[in-house]
Amino acid sequence: MARSRKRPTRPVAAPIAEPQGHWMLVAFTFLLTVTTLLPTETIGDDSLSLLVLLWLLGGSIWIYVHWKHQRDFIVGRLDWWWAVAALFVLIGAISNMAHGDARRGFNATFAWCVYPLVFFMARDVLRCQTSKKAVAAWMIALAVGLSSCGLYQYFVGMPAFRAEFGALSHVEEASALTEIGINPDASSAEYKQFLDRLESTEPYSTFGLANSLAGFLVSWSVMAVPAIVFLVLGTGSTKPTTSVSKWFLLGGAAIVAMCIVLTKSRSAWLALAAGGLAMSWLTVRPTRRKWTLVLGAFGLAVILMAVGVAVGAVDSQVLTEARVSMAYRLQYWRATLNMIQDHWFFGVGAGNFQSYYTQYKWPQASEVVADPHQFLLELWATLGLVPFVCIVAYFGRRLVDARQDMRARETEGPKEPIVTESPVWTIGGRLTPFAAVLCGGVAACFVSVLCRLAFQQNVEMSTALLLPVVWVIVLPISMFTFWHLRSWITHGPWCRWWCLVAVGALAINLSAAGGISYAAVAVTIWLLLAMSDERAPAEGSGRWSLVALVGLALVFTPWFTLTTLHPILQRRGHLLEFRRHMDNFQVAHSVDDMATSHRHWNQADTSLQAAIRADEKSPVPPRFLAVLSLRKWGADQGSEETFREALDLMVSKDPLAQRTRFLAAKLALAAYTETEDPGWLDRVIRELAQGVELYPNDAMSHARLAWSYHLADRDPEAEIAADTALRLDAKHDHIERKLARQHVVFLHLPPWELPPPNRTSAEQTMQQLRISSRD
Repeated sequence: MARSRKRPTRPVAAPIAEPQGHWMLVAFTFLLTVTTLLPTETIGDDSLSLLVLLWLLGGSIWIYVHWKHQRDFIVGRLDWWWAVAALFVLIGAISNMAHGDARRGFNATFAWCVYPLVFFMARDVLRCQTSKKAVAAWMIALAVGLSSCGLYQYFVGMPAFRAEFGALSHVEEASALTEIGINPDASSAEYKQFLDRLESTEPYSTFGLANSLAGFLVSWSVMAVPAIVFLVLGTGSTKPTTSVSKWFLLGGAAIVAMCIVLTKSRSAWLALAAGGLAMSWLTVRPTRRKWTLVLGAFGLAVILMAVGVAVGAVDSQVLTEARVSMAYRLQYWRATLNMIQDHWFFGVGAGNFQSYYTQYKWPQASEVVADPHQFLLELWATLGLVPFVCIVAYFGRRLVDARQDMRARETEGPKEPIVTESPVWTIGGRLTPFAAVLCGGVAACFVSVLCRLAFQQNVEMSTALLLPVVWVIVLPISMFTFWHLRSWITHGPWCRWWCLVAVGALAINLSAAGGISYAAVAVTIWLLLAMSDERAPAEGSGRWSLVALVGLALVFTPWFTLTTLHPILQRRGHLLEFRRHMDNFQVAHSVDDMATSHRHWNQADTSLQAAIRADEKSPVPPRFLAVLSLRKWGADQGSEETFREALDLMVSKDPLAQRTRFLAAKLALAAYTETEDPGWLDRVIRELAQGVELYPNDAMSHARLAWSYHLADRDPEAEIAADTALRLDAKHDHIERKLARQHVVFLHLPPWELPPPNRTSAEQTMQQLRISSRD
């Protein structure tokens, strides 16, 4: 029999890190928790700038610690791939900046460049297995807390909100929607999106989307399997676990699994089943216990599905619509492949996928998606070929290392853990990893709510207490769960390939759900990859690595501050002033105080001009300025030329957005209605024709163009556009987007005026145009 060669052991870090390392562990856990609790599912949203700032500050502190204590860095042979990938991400973003929303592009690009920083910080700060287990345990506990919040939303919060909104009168409803920035017109996209969110029963906790919550829960549910096996089944443990801890952990597992069921994310169900079974089979010994755990997990899944059916969360449509949902995804993927064919090297730029997607969207597709719901396609389409190859190659390399680790484990056999009594809070006057992680996580739970208020994000309150659910539900349950995991942190086993199994499960979910660019999901991936990469500090790496990091910090941080953070804060401050002056204008106008209303009108205009100067890359202030300029012109407080300049500025800031072209056409048509100047009607036709080019398979875009041709007495062209609109409308079966549910006749009304009820539908209008043209 051939003798097995023993693999050379890698040098590992000391079991107890340096004192400064534990303070870095506090900061690192704080950043992880804030990133998880801040909803950033809108790619390129301004809240991303806050996360980037926090991570840059954390990175600066990390560099300072290395400089002060002269610590060596952990450097691997493949680490230069991330520098190359980040460089090409920046090049692709800059090359696409002039064609889309530059502000969203900058925000998303900086976020993608910061994600490798998360990887390097995690790999360096989490040098000992105790620190890795502490961070993993906190993220598992946070998953239990967020799942509890999701159950609260499903059974208490969302039903109460629907009942409260349903009790409002039509006037009160319109006023409430206007206050939160939603157009109350029944045909507006914002109103339809609000109703979809209102009628949806899928919990989303503190996330923006239920699918993102499901992806986060799947990865840490899989990571929880070894801890549950150690604490509940006692596998490899010589220290008994109390019955309270066992039942608490089993209850937490059931809560997380139930929340995943309620999200109705079928890809998450599949990922949890595959990842959970794989992790159970690889971590449990002997074989008899493997089958026991597998059968127990199967029984739990059956029970959870039965509970889901009982509460109405799981019905026949969840299964019957799986085929339809997959058909939609195939449409997204085919359109994305066409996009990649046109932009195969540099991509379309981070944050710009949705703007480009309308050019490739199929007529049968359900919606204009923000990502292709497939992480590999998203990486290639947005970041380009080189970052895509670097990321995929690194994933592949880590999987090869995991396979080698599992073979070595099978050869060497299981090792008995060394059980010693370890203090919980301090060792030698310094924090333990358990205490450091708990301090950072608790602080982040409080700060995250304040950050959401600063960026005017919705903070859900408990119906029983006037406190955010993060403080009332998420934090207490996460703390209790983390406390019951302390035995695993101090005495439990650890294998780095566990993290790769969790990454694989998340990859299964992201293969059909998307979301790899969302901060909470992306940081989870980078954290798991870093914890799976157990490298020792490279001897002598301190000097040149420190110089490189200091150089990057000196360049990257000021660049981010000057081009992104400062303009965003300035612009948001001026927009708050603009909204305040407009509210005061409405009050003064309602009581016929013309002098006061004109003063607030001029002050609102001044605030908008200041917002445009503060953030020249954002298309938001120019939209408000175009509407305000038209309104002032109609009230003899402005000029036609001023409105024309504002309209040109609005279009130039976001030229690929079809909604921007539509708004420009709507404002130009309102100007034509007032002046009957044919030049404005020509502008309407140009903008709508450009909108058709940007969204060629949208029936409503062609319907609007047909109506504008009719107004210009160009009946043959109106007939062609009407025929195209009706043909495209017949190709999809989405009732809410049918021409019969939309209107074009009152397109000439300005945005601040609501159209009258009982309007002629767009479908009827197109049929009339086709008949009248033929007659």
